[in-house]
Amino acid sequence: MIQIRKGFFGGAFLAMAFCLLACSGSKMTREEKSMQRMKVAQMVKDSLENRTFRVDLNYVIPRRMRAHHLEYGYSIQVKGDSVDAYIPFFGEAYRADIGTRDEGLKFKGPMSGYEVLPIKKGLYRVNILAKKPLDEILYQVEVFDNGVATLYVRSLNREDIHFNGEMVINE
Repeated sequence: MIQIRKGFFGGAFLAMAFCLLACSGSKMTREEKSMQRMKVAQMVKDSLENRTFRVDLNYVIPRRMRAHHLEYGYSIQVKGDSVDAYIPFFGEAYRADIGTRDEGLKFKGPMSGYEVLPIKKGLYRVNILAKKPLDEILYQVEVFDNGVATLYVRSLNREDIHFNGEMVINE
């Protein structure tokens, strides 16, 4: 019985040592982590300046309702001079046209305006203006250099709403 315990503890010790060695081999050094962060930050900046990015939205914060996670693939995508915003709306609409199919905050078409503003180190604000026949929508995306993003949406005919998400960099 004593030999079994010694064998058990010896095996457990060897298993722990193996796990520690396996885990330590895959860890990045401080310099490698810094280089990775710098690479991602440069990719975020280049994507914003080149007008080729997508932000996947995973959390909505309406003005008068409770905030909640989004389960479907909502996003805003910019390619050149066009924007494709597939975004839900939760809140109060100030104006609704009878007899027309209202798409809410969804928009696909050319942008009326686009500007990138550096807010502070590691944070950019992108203003995207889209004009619909009876509405004007401002999509304001704030992106950190690690790709974490917040989307603020302002419409002439609806309450303001904002979303949290993440920029898709490898596209």
